[in-house]
Amino acid sequence: MRKSSIITLFRERLEDHGGRVYETSSIDQAAETLAKLLIGEGVKSVVLAHMPPEVNSKIMESVKRGNISPLESTEADVARAINSVDAGVTMAKFASADTGSIVEVTYDDVDRLVSALPRIHVCLLSRAGVVERFEDSAELVRNSVGVSKPSVVTFISGPSRTADVELKLVMGVHGPHQLHVIVFGES
Repeated sequence: MRKSSIITLFRERLEDHGGRVYETSSIDQAAETLAKLLIGEGVKSVVLAHMPPEVNSKIMESVKRGNISPLESTEADVARAINSVDAGVTMAKFASADTGSIVEVTYDDVDRLVSALPRIHVCLLSRAGVVERFEDSAELVRNSVGVSKPSVVTFISGPSRTADVELKLVMGVHGPHQLHVIVFGES
């Protein structure tokens, strides 16, 4: 399957689960898309998980230009502050198109909380990191987990949801009310 078809499948499946997908051709455009999205949602504060320095700096510049207060997960007492921010921004290791799942690998609890506690979760995803089938992700998971340090692998397929005894679906009960994935990179 061509990469554009794989991305289309990923978008369809994630959006079936209540997530939203945006496509950009570069990390610069992804940073601008992120800022516009956050401004549109009325976000005043955001926490950023660990990500490559060049990505982090572009995101920081973009949100600051949008008058959004950034908090990096490396700052002291961030675990307590995560509960009070409007949005969390992470970067997925990869994604599975057929399940519409992003896969995050974290090496500390604070980064895991960035995608679990704020009401809005925005995830950056490299176009190259989208695989066609869930089965294709096994090798990627094995290569992503730390041998000498603990790691957590999280598959995320949409906003938080739960169904009570009457089977009424309720969004955002145990985590983010919204999931936005910004796919970046050349098609």
